[in-house]
Amino acid sequence: MMQTLIYILPQETWICFLLLAGFLMMFGFRKAAAGLVGTIVLLAIFSPFIDALVASLPTWVLAVIMFFFAMSLIRLIFGRFVADYVVAHLLYDLIVMPFRFIGWLFRGPGRRI
Repeated sequence: MMQTLIYILPQETWICFLLLAGFLMMFGFRKAAAGLVGTIVLLAIFSPFIDALVASLPTWVLAVIMFFFAMSLIRLIFGRFVADYVVAHLLYDLIVMPFRFIGWLFRGPGRRI
């Protein structure tokens, strides 16, 4: 979970996470500190390449990536059951939408039920 939060935070907060890694190291959590430092170092090294890659993507691919990122954040914050519930409702709405549109065309735009 910590790595996901580091990815979405600005670069100015990386110093705070390095300080947190230092405190974790002092209190004996060596694996957590090493993982935190490794994540920040890899982000610092690869961020120019990732920025160039994201800038070259078409808009629709970026929209799909953002959708999956939002769904993973929902799953991370609220849990698996809520994420499955959200995906089920989105799929249901996508399946039903063409039929509702056809019904709206036959009914006429001025009439409401």
